[in-house]
Amino acid sequence: AEGELVDVIYNKMDTRRAINPYLSIIANEFIDQKYEIASPTSFSDWNAIKAFVDDGMIVIHKQVTKKGHYQNVYSRAMWPASHFLASAYKMQHAEVKWIAEFSDPLIFDIHGKEREAKITNSQYLKTILHELKQRNLPLTDSESLFFWCEYLTFVFADKIIFTNENQKNYMLNNFPIQEIIPAVLAKCTIKHQPTLPDMFYHVFKSDYYIDDSFVNLAYFGAFYNTRKLNELVEAVKDMSTSERKKLKIHIFTDQPEEFYHEIKGTSLSNVFYTSPYIDYFQFLNLTTRFDCVIVNDAVSKPDHDYNPYLPSKLSDYLGSGTDIWGLCEDGSVLSRSDIAYKSPIGDVEATKNMLEKIISETLSKKANQDGGESKQPDVWR
Repeated sequence: AEGELVDVIYNKMDTRRAINPYLSIIANEFIDQKYEIASPTSFSDWNAIKAFVDDGMIVIHKQVTKKGHYQNVYSRAMWPASHFLASAYKMQHAEVKWIAEFSDPLIFDIHGKEREAKITNSQYLKTILHELKQRNLPLTDSESLFFWCEYLTFVFADKIIFTNENQKNYMLNNFPIQEIIPAVLAKCTIKHQPTLPDMFYHVFKSDYYIDDSFVNLAYFGAFYNTRKLNELVEAVKDMSTSERKKLKIHIFTDQPEEFYHEIKGTSLSNVFYTSPYIDYFQFLNLTTRFDCVIVNDAVSKPDHDYNPYLPSKLSDYLGSGTDIWGLCEDGSVLSRSDIAYKSPIGDVEATKNMLEKIISETLSKKANQDGGESKQPDVWR
């Protein structure tokens, strides 16, 4: 997005995440060197994180001998290892500008509970406490891995990026050492997840079948305890038969058979079409072809006073040109977003009313449009 040439240092995560080599086309022209660190992949194990930091520093120092010191370092967490590596380099090279982005709160989880993971290396703790003392910064005896990831970033990064205002307020208001917060506020900014240029929505043309004689909605994503579509399912149940017959809702999720078995043999089976996850570029292309795409907040209450999460999927949807329907928690960033449709999360009646509105308005639009042609999909029926 900045158009700058960079080197990238990253963990070899193929034991935990699927690899899609085609995604390289998004940023390849801006990447000089890529360095894959084959350290253990872990979200919260200190030994694995420290191995990534140590191996990463070796790679950096080799590059420095060839190129000279880096002018900027950019790191992003969630996962914490990235900030720990960046902080290690920053503490050795105060002149480098460290830009650090937080995608999510670290100390507290989705339920507002403190994450439990410790830094088990006493020598590392002594080292960072020495660095803090040298700079007259507050000291603490905490061993919490996630606390230190936030603290080191707050005090050593030159610029801090939060993805939304609620997240910034939540993290800073709940940080245990409040005396550093004024300095953090002076160097932080809000930057939503980036939206790709239009060309990337047409890299791949999906042959997924969409019958344009219906109103077609789509949901892309996994289901968690805090993020479900119960109100949507119940709303479709409550709709009249005549309204249901106008509607198709396409669900792309990691376990489509589970969702399918919930609706099998019911009147919903003619409305919901469930499919496995699809390739990212196919996903982008499909977002341009539906009448409306659905995004929902993670439920944060009663564990949080306000919702600090902004669904990253929204940034992908915004580039599609398709109407967006947000199932929103009160006061969330999504609820304040400029999207076509919004309804309260968990409210079946409001969801049903919004469905009927979307159907009515979409059919009015379609009245002056020609239908498209597609092929038969691979779906669970």
